[in-house]
Amino acid sequence: MSQRHESRASKRIRRAILVCAAGLLLLPRLHITRAQDAADAQEAARPVGRYITLESPITDDSLAWVKQTALELQQIASQEDRTVFLILEVRPGTSQFHHVYALADFLTSSAVPNVRAVAWVPETVVGHNAIIPLACSEIVMHPDAQLGDIGLGKSLSADQQQFIRKMVAKRRNSKVNEFLAVALMDPLATLVQLTVSPQPGVSEKRLVTEQEAERVLRSGVEINDRKTIKEAGTPGLFSGASARSLDILVVRTANERFELADHYGLCLL
Repeated sequence: MSQRHESRASKRIRRAILVCAAGLLLLPRLHITRAQDAADAQEAARPVGRYITLESPITDDSLAWVKQTALELQQIASQEDRTVFLILEVRPGTSQFHHVYALADFLTSSAVPNVRAVAWVPETVVGHNAIIPLACSEIVMHPDAQLGDIGLGKSLSADQQQFIRKMVAKRRNSKVNEFLAVALMDPLATLVQLTVSPQPGVSEKRLVTEQEAERVLRSGVEINDRKTIKEAGTPGLFSGASARSLDILVVRTANERFELADHYGLCLL
C-alpha cells in the first residue's frame, strides 16, 4: 500500500474514532435530557390542587375567594387536561344560611364541572357550616371530628331541607344520599342501614329513613339485615371514625392535612 493510501486510511480511522468519542461524550447528556423530559412529563401529569381554609363566618368574601380559585382550576383542567382539586378546610363556627347556600350552590353548579372539591374536616363542625362538606365531591375527616346536627338540635325549615335534598340528589358524593342528609338536618328522623337482595345472588346495603325502610319492605324486596344508625330524637352527628366504619359520609380519615396532598398525589399551587 502506498504512503498516500496509508495516510487516507489513517485519517478515516482517526475521524471514526473522533465521531465515536463525541458520541460517547453526548450519551450522559442525552440520558440526563431524557430523564429530565420524563420527570417534566410526570410533573405535568400530576393532579393540581389549591387549598382554602374557610374560617367562620362564611361571608361574601369567602364565596368570592372560592369562586375565583375554582374557576382558575377549571381553566387549568380545560387547557392542560389535568385533574384538579379544590381542598376546602371547613372550620367550626356559625354562618348565615344564605351565605352557605350560595357557596354550596356554586360548588354543585355547572360552572366548575371538572373541579373535584374535597372537604377537609379536622374538628367538629355543626350548624350551617356542616352543609358545605355535603356539597363537595368527597369528605375527609379527622377520626375524632364530628359532622352534622345542621339544625343545632332542631329541624331545618322545609325550604332549607328542600335545598339540601336537591343538592345531595345530584350525587356528587357517593357516600351521601338524601336520606343521610335528612338525618343530619332533622333530629326526629330515624336512619337505618338495610342489607337487601334486590335479586337472587345479589346483596347490597342501603341507607334509608324509617319511612323508606317500610316502603322497601312493602315492595317485596328481601331484607337480610337491618341496623339502626340513628335513633329518632337524637342529633344526626357522626365522627370520622364511625362514619368510615359504616362506609358513609367520608371516603377516608386523616390526622393531618398534609395527608390529603399525599393521598391525592397533588402538586399544590
